[in-house]
Amino acid sequence: MTRLRSLTTPVALYWLIAGALLGTAAVVAALNAPHDAPNQDIWQHIATLRALIDGRGSPSNPFLATEDTSRHFSALWVAAAWLGGSLGLNPFTIFAAAGGVSMLVLAAGLYAFCVAYFRTAWGAILLLPLILFGWVIEVEHTGYLSFRTLLFAAAYPATIMAGMCFALWALVIQVLRQPGLTVALVPLVALMLATHQLGALIGLVVAGSLILLWPEGVFRTRLAASFACVVGIALSLLWPFYNPIGMMLRGSSSSWDGGPDFYRIDVIAALLLPAGLGFLGLRDRKARPFLLALGLFTGLYALGFLGLQVASRFFVPVTLILQIGLVSLLLELGKALHIGDALKRLTAVVFALALFGIAAHTVSAFQAAHIERRTSPVSPYAAAFALTQDLPNDVPIAAHGLSVWPVVATGQRVISIPWPEPGIPDLAERQSVTAGLFEAGVSWQTRLERASAAGVTTLIIDDRLIAAESLAEFIRNASSAQNIATYWRFDL
Repeated sequence: MTRLRSLTTPVALYWLIAGALLGTAAVVAALNAPHDAPNQDIWQHIATLRALIDGRGSPSNPFLATEDTSRHFSALWVAAAWLGGSLGLNPFTIFAAAGGVSMLVLAAGLYAFCVAYFRTAWGAILLLPLILFGWVIEVEHTGYLSFRTLLFAAAYPATIMAGMCFALWALVIQVLRQPGLTVALVPLVALMLATHQLGALIGLVVAGSLILLWPEGVFRTRLAASFACVVGIALSLLWPFYNPIGMMLRGSSSSWDGGPDFYRIDVIAALLLPAGLGFLGLRDRKARPFLLALGLFTGLYALGFLGLQVASRFFVPVTLILQIGLVSLLLELGKALHIGDALKRLTAVVFALALFGIAAHTVSAFQAAHIERRTSPVSPYAAAFALTQDLPNDVPIAAHGLSVWPVVATGQRVISIPWPEPGIPDLAERQSVTAGLFEAGVSWQTRLERASAAGVTTLIIDDRLIAAESLAEFIRNASSAQNIATYWRFDL
């Protein structure tokens, strides 16, 4: 009986739930990674890990045959590549290990925040499942922490950044209670900015709101905490691979319209139900910092109506803050109903079992939806590797649209990539050159002239991503054509 009691304490229950759910996400993401579709972010990260392993200390751009830096040379991947490369691990194994580390940081950061903010581990038991499953339509988009998103994004830098944000908020609250911890803010803020700039900005907005409005803490402590954050920001400027602040301020010269439309009314409604009810839980004094942050993030999100591309990302913290408020509301309800500790534990155990059932169903549905790519005898990555392994990596080729991502993951450099990359100043021009090489309706002679001007002699196409008649033209006119699975290589 004593052992059963110890296993059903709030702390034990939280770690049981977090270990099972987040551990499952890490395992599924790791197993699926080598078979992921070309439109997944994983290929950018695999390319980055490969570039960092091959060029320790002075890596070349993971995508282009240039000396341009990359925003992907983050603290997470630099550390992972250094350690994994020293052990002789390949990028996929390092990526899998990073997923486990990210899930641990997320679980620990969320727990620390909930104990600091709600003053009880019951808050963590409520907040984690709410973030993972509390959706009318579960979103699949990097930056969100829905369970379906973690099934492929467990190792992404944006995921570990969420855990670091929770840890930062917990630390700020503790600093305002115990000023002796202030110095710890410096390395944490610096590490965050060197890992994921947008996520760090979100974390710092909330941290600043806490420093300003948290009900505990004297002016001197608030000033010291603010100074520590500023020192952390300044320290991040020493990151050797790029200037995090400069990278954040540097606009990308490309356009990108992928992902959900976060300005459609039905998408907004789906993301705000039931989280929107959490606004009612942001009524007390300790919630004032989150109300301020909610207003700031809503304003930044609204800039998207004016065409600011990155603004939609700020709907992530809007939803998260409302989910935090919803946990407050649920805890208030529990107090009002005078639910005893024994009943809480019993309810939590039943709740955990239900969550495990939901998680199992979600994993099954997720795997079923992607069964074709996992059961294909040759993955896009394997096809791209086989087709380009005889080409020098430092001689750029051209890849059509999203076909490029598995190609760069093999270590092959290309003319351009289709997604934003602020470390590449001439990306828009490069994208225009690549688009011209695959433009439909132009003569083959014109295509050859464009290829010659770009110094390109090899083209790569995924036949699922191009019109059949265009593909037939390449097959008919190229000097040689090779095909593996859905990938084609054309030598001009």
